[in-house]
Amino acid sequence: MKRGLLRRYIAIDMKRAFCSWKIIVSILGVCLVMGIASLETRIWQLSVLNSYYYVIYSMPFLLTLIFTTFAFGHCFCEDIEHAYIRFQVIRGSLRSYVISKVIVIALSAVFTMMMGMLLFVLVLRMNFPWIDLTEGTFETLSEYGAFRLFLKNGNYIVYYLFCGIQYGWLAAVLAVAAALFSLLYHDVLFVLSVPLIVWYLIQYYSDLLPQYEQLNPNAVYDISCNVWDHDWLSFAYAWGVSVLAIVLLGAAIYQMIKRQVI
Repeated sequence: MKRGLLRRYIAIDMKRAFCSWKIIVSILGVCLVMGIASLETRIWQLSVLNSYYYVIYSMPFLLTLIFTTFAFGHCFCEDIEHAYIRFQVIRGSLRSYVISKVIVIALSAVFTMMMGMLLFVLVLRMNFPWIDLTEGTFETLSEYGAFRLFLKNGNYIVYYLFCGIQYGWLAAVLAVAAALFSLLYHDVLFVLSVPLIVWYLIQYYSDLLPQYEQLNPNAVYDISCNVWDHDWLSFAYAWGVSVLAIVLLGAAIYQMIKRQVI
């Protein structure tokens, strides 16, 4: 596989993903979903941290996965619809084509979740304080949660950026899973619903796994959990789990396209 060819694929896909109105709609969609979710509880008026904490555990928050997939997760549907996929594979390399798509799908999902969450936080900050020491959210997260160093030192913007990246890795895995299923059924609405279905099944069957936080997908990406009791080790673990899952899904995508196109 020629590196120059892979770089050209990635450059084209990055332009398609990040120089598009879809990425803007996706970021605004994540922010809007979180804003609507925050209206379901009266506790949101206390502080930015309190609102953020309760929003990410609400049912409406799962709808953000639709927007993180909308950013670029349905790219195979577009390529198949316009017969672009066959042209790209014949003129180039199937392996480079798939690797590029998987990388950009993952990056666009992480970026969309991170920026959507940050935008939501900044909007809240216009009216509410970062933290409220009269309630227990700050005490709990600074003691047991992820990225405690930033939270304790008052680096709130950095804290929310890393929280967004951590949830973004989850969104990336589910967006790549949606891309895989898009090869079976080329319908955009179906593709956008796949992350919700897959995450529900993961949560349902995770109870059958041994009761270790390191094996529980909910705990791996949960900012209220620190699965190795170390900020950076836990973050690296979430990153590693995500990369492994994305590589396996990418291999499945490669094999499926190989059978369909070649």
